[in-house]
Amino acid sequence: MSLTLADLDQWDPDAIHSVFQAATERANGTRSAATGIGDVVAATSWEGKAREAADAASGRVRADLLAHAEECDGVARAAQTAEAQVTDIKADWTNILRMADRWGITINVEAGEISYLPPVTAEDHVEMERRVDILEAEITALLVRANDADENLAAAIRLATGTGTLDELNAELADDPSPFDEEQGNADAQDLLEDGQLSPEAQARLDQATTLAPEQQAALERGDLILPQDQMQYLTAMSRGLDPRTTEEIRAYTRAPGGGALTDAMRLATNPHVASANGARGGLDNAPKALRDIVNDPTLRVPQSTWEQLVQSGGHGFDPRNLFTHWDGMKDMAAILGHGDQALMRGSALDVGMLGKSEEALQLMRTGVWSDATPFHDPMTTDIQTMITASGRDPVAVHDALVTSYDGNGRPVFDNQFLENLTTHRWTDGGTALSNMVTGIPDVATMADPADPTQLAAATRAGETLNAFAQFAGNNPDKLLNIPGTENQSLGQVSPDFTRAMADATVPYLDDMMDNKLDHTTGFRPLAEFSTNPEVESFVDDPAVTATRNLFGVVGTDAFAATTLNSNAYALINDYQDSYVRSIADAAQIANTDDLQSSGALRGVIDTGANLAANDDISDGNAAAQQAWEDKKFWYDAAQKLPVWGDIVDTVGQVPGADNVLQEVILGTGPVPVDAETVAAISPDIARHLLANKFLQLGVGDTSLLDGIRADNGQIVAFGADDVPSSDITKAVDAYLDSIGLKTNTGFDKYEGAYDRVIEGQSQ
Repeated sequence: MSLTLADLDQWDPDAIHSVFQAATERANGTRSAATGIGDVVAATSWEGKAREAADAASGRVRADLLAHAEECDGVARAAQTAEAQVTDIKADWTNILRMADRWGITINVEAGEISYLPPVTAEDHVEMERRVDILEAEITALLVRANDADENLAAAIRLATGTGTLDELNAELADDPSPFDEEQGNADAQDLLEDGQLSPEAQARLDQATTLAPEQQAALERGDLILPQDQMQYLTAMSRGLDPRTTEEIRAYTRAPGGGALTDAMRLATNPHVASANGARGGLDNAPKALRDIVNDPTLRVPQSTWEQLVQSGGHGFDPRNLFTHWDGMKDMAAILGHGDQALMRGSALDVGMLGKSEEALQLMRTGVWSDATPFHDPMTTDIQTMITASGRDPVAVHDALVTSYDGNGRPVFDNQFLENLTTHRWTDGGTALSNMVTGIPDVATMADPADPTQLAAATRAGETLNAFAQFAGNNPDKLLNIPGTENQSLGQVSPDFTRAMADATVPYLDDMMDNKLDHTTGFRPLAEFSTNPEVESFVDDPAVTATRNLFGVVGTDAFAATTLNSNAYALINDYQDSYVRSIADAAQIANTDDLQSSGALRGVIDTGANLAANDDISDGNAAAQQAWEDKKFWYDAAQKLPVWGDIVDTVGQVPGADNVLQEVILGTGPVPVDAETVAAISPDIARHLLANKFLQLGVGDTSLLDGIRADNGQIVAFGADDVPSSDITKAVDAYLDSIGLKTNTGFDKYEGAYDRVIEGQSQ
């Protein structure tokens, strides 16, 4: 009996994985038992007929056990195959349901029926029928794959329960919608060219050929995927089989039901990081001719000097896109690459080529004077956005476009011209397309297991990519706070979506910027290492962390992005302080005074970054200072609600009526008239008060010294309390900290020195 849609919702890949594990363990245990029996008999010293009988008996038992182990291996192999199939099928089923929901179409899972509310116009009715046809074709192909997986699993169960044989299981697994070989790929491609679509069997075959097992996906992430030779030949044949077709025709194929798998095939076949077992590598030569030509042919069909002359002179109705060799083809290629499994976007020659063409087009838009061609700026920009949307999702392509090489110290060398073009262009979508380049970074930035080479590869790539954007913003604030051609708007005003994505992507690397990591990130180096100032060669050469302050100011030009970045920075300050206090409480041989230094430096970065962003937005210096202070109050409140907030209670805020004092402890009192470029230093007494409360929570030092300044809840009273003079609080806190030891003085010296150097912009 064939599976129904309702059956798909009941499938559980985890349960199938349990079968695989159990069968594997049973196979290993059985083999060990077989070996043990042989070893026992061999170790006996008797001879004669009894020995011969024992040898014969043990041989039979060992043979039976090894045969059973092979059966267990077969069950495990089938379960592993079924698990991968079921996982992918359920993911595709979820995508189909989402597609139907977006289109206003209802799928009755129990009845297996599709319905929709009748559209008003005949045109809409035709479109709705077209969408129903797409869904039906997708569901048909999905059920073909589902039944194949079900049959594989059923054969495994029959073998496990003694109602089937190993030969029957192997025959069932061999009956998958394969073979994967060049001949079959050519045949399927030819059928596609002739019929305009793949048969359900061919579609299932293509889906299977482009579906990677978890270990294969991990290898692709690392850039060392090796596919079976027949599978690679099949994918290449499918891709090259499209040679006779134009970009427009290939685009139509990928829009049809199952077309995403066709894009997947082209991506795998053209990826130089993918090889077959015989050593053949993917590459651009495996792409359809129409797409190869786009990447290989000159971007312009005229010399660049002619481009500059024509764009400068302009002309009535002149469209610069007419000077490109394949502009319509580039748009088709972007649409083609907009399909497919994003997990397979790991450096294919097509995605790399598309991003390269986008870069060239963007550079040409910034070459020459547009004159009468100006009306075509936005349409051309919109086309480039489509191209970046397609290939900007490929983290390998993006990384390799931004990181051009490495210097003698292993530091990445960035394409700053491309970075400038990307971040200062007047996008028509608010930077949405550009945000694709950094959106996935937070997901892989922090490694759960740094020893895992797959996690390490993804994290390194992410760190270096974000490093590229961060160093450019940090070293070029003048270009991003007043972007030319935008009436002096900032990055946050011109590209708010990208600025927000940039803030999200920056959060995992805040401790890297302080050169004092608390988690497992990699690839991101302190921004001082990329300073244009020849006197700055490393983090220690720039105690004012100038580029980091600038980065905070640039990202702070969008309010939402500023909250994301600064609230997490406040949370990190709290983590640094907690780390320092715990090191003292645990009587560590070496107190974490560097953490307190980082805490002071980062607090200075927040203060100066807030001031920079506010002064960019508000011309009046005193109004800007007030705005910066209000922003910091908001950010700190947001930070306390973050799940990453430290676990040593920040008790100042628990003292009744101390809300205003909490602001003073962290932010200082409200600003007084100051020079627009100046940040007023905050008294060190309030920082000592804050850390004393943290020590108090852990019972460190002579807590009796605080008896006279503790509130009813046991916390240190806030500055400004009616019944306790502030001078008494400071004196008691100093005495209490002295009771903990000289390490506290060293820590505070580092904290205050770091903070002062940052806000004063001093250098050693």
